[in-house]
Amino acid sequence: MCIISPCILPVIDICQRFTPCPRVSTCNGGINSYDCVCNAGYTPVKDDRTPFTCVNIDECAGSPQVCDSNALCNDLSGRYLCTCMEGFTGTGTSCTATEPCALSPCLNGGTCTTSDDGASYVCTCAESYTDVHCNTQMREEGPLAVFTNPLSQMVDVEKRVTFSCSIHNARRYMWYKDSVPILGSENRSPLVISPALAEEQGYYYCTAVGEDGKTLTTKQALLTVNGVDNYVVMASFNKTFNSSLLDRSSLYFQQLSKELTKFILTPLQNNFEATVAVGVNIFSPGSVNAQFGVYVYNGSVPDGEQLSIISSTITSLAEGNPNFLDPASVQSFSAVTCAAGAYMTTYGYVAMFDSGVIGSRANSTDTKCPDYTVNRDHRIEANCSGDTIRACVWKPVMNCGRNSTADELLMIVKKVRYGLFLSGT
Repeated sequence: MCIISPCILPVIDICQRFTPCPRVSTCNGGINSYDCVCNAGYTPVKDDRTPFTCVNIDECAGSPQVCDSNALCNDLSGRYLCTCMEGFTGTGTSCTATEPCALSPCLNGGTCTTSDDGASYVCTCAESYTDVHCNTQMREEGPLAVFTNPLSQMVDVEKRVTFSCSIHNARRYMWYKDSVPILGSENRSPLVISPALAEEQGYYYCTAVGEDGKTLTTKQALLTVNGVDNYVVMASFNKTFNSSLLDRSSLYFQQLSKELTKFILTPLQNNFEATVAVGVNIFSPGSVNAQFGVYVYNGSVPDGEQLSIISSTITSLAEGNPNFLDPASVQSFSAVTCAAGAYMTTYGYVAMFDSGVIGSRANSTDTKCPDYTVNRDHRIEANCSGDTIRACVWKPVMNCGRNSTADELLMIVKKVRYGLFLSGT
């Protein structure tokens, strides 16, 4: 039925007028019609409840499981990888429990030694052989392959933690925490962390170098400590930045970390009954921009109150020392509460959200769904997402329903024109 008389359909390039396709796709449109085509590596998802989306194919999420129940499934672009967990051996699609040295994992005359806790082993290689399992001659080249990835752990404070990795044909490998090499960790398996304190929380992984110089990295394992409330503080200090601050092992990094940590720790501890710790995560240019981790052990007050104490304490400290710490630069974030603010949506514009706890879902306070979706009158929604050690953030979701068809979009335009006609404009 035509609303406007005479009945003439407006001529519209849907792709240019509404941009109805996801960013990881191409909009192929003619006059009064369009089609979304996902880029390589993505598959389309389209139903009556969600808009057209393009998602990576995830074999690991399917049923039945593609990997053994004692294996980790790593979703890769266009394929997947099964890796047996520590203490198990096999192809990944079939894993059986083993004693660390029972299957003689050390090859070519290597000697296997079980760790004190019986959970891992170390190979001592015969002359001219190298690699975690002594299966590479020093002058030969072979492809790198991950045999064992470190596993995420949640432990009580001050407990002993071990991480293990195994990489086939590795000339050497190094452990990393949050992308920073751990001093003295070359060719160590397991990596032992004792005691586990708040500052040890983070992502751990191994990176190996093969005989041909190529590198390979394991999956990351997250270490979290029970009873610790985590916060992130960013601030700018009137100090001189140079490239050595990018190296955590440098003398300047160590000295400045100690100076700044001491500067803010005492005032913080004075405002908390619970024990507080502070550690520098990274330095970046801009005088010296510092990102701190602030840790409250067994805090007895709500998260929001603790965050307020941290923020007000450091802001007051800055206001009393403005030539050293810029008061306007101080920002404080919780690892379990998403801050109120503006966040970029998948539809290409920002939406405002109030604060919320990790794992919660909320409506935007100011932004509705795009006009080209069937739920155009609904508020955009977001999930409060985080890992409990870094600042958590709102992640807008696609709750706006499917994309409107070309006919439905044309009907919207005609209704608008009819409204303008009735209003005399």
